[in-house]
Amino acid sequence: MSRAVKPGVTFLAHHDIFAKDAPNSFQACSLQAQMAANVYLSMPDEGGTLQIWDQQLSAEAFDEMRGDSYGIDPTLLGAATLEVCPEAGDLILFNSRKMHAVTPGSEGMRLSLSCFVGYRGPATPLSFWS
Repeated sequence: MSRAVKPGVTFLAHHDIFAKDAPNSFQACSLQAQMAANVYLSMPDEGGTLQIWDQQLSAEAFDEMRGDSYGIDPTLLGAATLEVCPEAGDLILFNSRKMHAVTPGSEGMRLSLSCFVGYRGPATPLSFWS
């Protein structure tokens, strides 16, 4: 998936869990781990920082906090465990089941290519989707 994010846009705190989105899918429920893979093509002059929290919220707690939105205000989670400000050309892999958000950028577009990588064990090839 490609993303072009204009200056000033924030990605709210959220998690990406394939099994939550497709609870009746063997492909989704057989995952032992799920990662996000982001390649950054260009970054704003300032901001666009990837924030990751170590805690995992239950699906129920997250849904209650977010209401009708896709995510929640990152300040509700406290300080992020990790903050990474990618540069053009960087590849970042992280556990997408952990809460994550992106701070707003200033001047310049944030362009990236993204997909998910699924792990089902040492005898099974990795799977990719977006």
